[in-house]
Amino acid sequence: MIQKIILYQAVRYEHKTRTKPIYATDKTWLGEGYYFWEHEIANAHHWGKVHYSNRYCIYQSSYQNTEEGLDLVDNHEHLDMLEKYIRQIKERIQKSVDLAQIITLICKHVPKSVHYIRIDTGSFFPNERFLLPVPNKQFSPQLYAKRLVQVCFPSFPCPEIGLTDYQLYEETTPVIG
Repeated sequence: MIQKIILYQAVRYEHKTRTKPIYATDKTWLGEGYYFWEHEIANAHHWGKVHYSNRYCIYQSSYQNTEEGLDLVDNHEHLDMLEKYIRQIKERIQKSVDLAQIITLICKHVPKSVHYIRIDTGSFFPNERFLLPVPNKQFSPQLYAKRLVQVCFPSFPCPEIGLTDYQLYEETTPVIG
């Protein structure tokens, strides 16, 4: 099922409005690209507060979650492929390889173009969770109130998945001084 997913990107406050998202090249864990948070604007606020000292703006975009991406959240075939590559690399070269390098290998072997890489890393807000009551069980599964799903796009715009818009959503008041 194709669905439109809202995205948020926190960027350092500037005195002008951006027309294009930030392209990350340094310290990228999914590879170079345009990074966004899915659904949860709270994740973008957290990123702006921590990484931009509370001097940030949030931009909004959207895309369609199609089968033209590497989905490490909801696609179990892609998750299995990731696990397989990690095991093979450890066995063959017995050397540590980072996630961005592994994703690059996977993208080369996926028959379609990879227009996005999607991953869930838990939550910035681990205490904001709730337990699900399950009868006759000693444990209760837990759900996070705010998932930490990050999406990396190799290119922008990308009309194939509906990633075309980028607009200012919210601006923090910069601290002068």
